Amino acid sequence: MNALALLDLAVTTVPLGIALVRLANYVNGELWGRPATVPWAVIFPKAPLVSGMQVPRHPSQLYAAGMEGILVFFVAQWMYRRSSSPGLTTAVACIVYGMARFVDEFWRQPDLGQPFYWGWMTTGQLLTTPLIIAGFAWTLWHTNQARFKHASIQVPE
Repeated sequence: MNALALLDLAVTTVPLGIALVRLANYVNGELWGRPATVPWAVIFPKAPLVSGMQVPRHPSQLYAAGMEGILVFFVAQWMYRRSSSPGLTTAVACIVYGMARFVDEFWRQPDLGQPFYWGWMTTGQLLTTPLIIAGFAWTLWHTNQARFKHASIQVPE
């Protein structure tokens, strides 16, 4: 089997594993979100105190399960069924996963001692950016390959 086709097949199932891990993070009270006032905010006993008190926080693990897991799963399934170019499903999944992870970080509490870059970007967002760029580059490469193949076909007159 072509390695890119194998990657495409794998990327159609991996997001479900990511969703299950994020749900386990929620159950274990790990990777909690930033303090929140939304009605669905949760108090995580292991989270750091704010002014000496436990405060409600975004359930960022559930956001991640939905965006990094379920959303990426459905996009990957959709792409896999429609793409005839091996590797394109993986490229698009990298973009969607990276963007979902980037957005999730706005609600997730950064790890203790991790800096903000440019006053707003977390380390997680910074580390996810190359994945998004690579996904776009990979998609552009696939698009150009498909155009090249299509343009090189000789049609008899």
